[in-house]
Amino acid sequence: MTYEKIREMIITRMLEFTGIDQKRIDYQNPGQRFEPPAEGIWCRLTIETARPVVRGLCQPQARVPGNIIIQCFDRAISQTPTVALIRLADAFTEHFQFWESGSLLCREAQLINVGAGASVGNPSGSGYTQANVQIYFIAG
Repeated sequence: MTYEKIREMIITRMLEFTGIDQKRIDYQNPGQRFEPPAEGIWCRLTIETARPVVRGLCQPQARVPGNIIIQCFDRAISQTPTVALIRLADAFTEHFQFWESGSLLCREAQLINVGAGASVGNPSGSGYTQANVQIYFIAG
């Protein structure tokens, strides 16, 4: 399976997600520059692949492991994720955890509390609270 096919399959699955308006999701390689909304929650999708591993020796094939990382942002009101962020993380977990398509298999999802800061999620300096949903996958 090619890296482009992996990216395409994950983005297609993300486009099916109804837990947040699609205009509030920053996709990799967008057609136009994404501007975070002034208010409310928004997300950024990142697909990270790792070093492939061999699957089978008679007919060598590679499996590509990786992570789907969905960074979720809300205006900073504390150092911990807001209830809205936790609910959104739960929805992403339900949508991606143990989903499979062809030879792409998503595994367990993890919520990571990144916290808040002046520059978290916003280079202009107005802070956000950030929580990441990380889903392990293997393809091939």
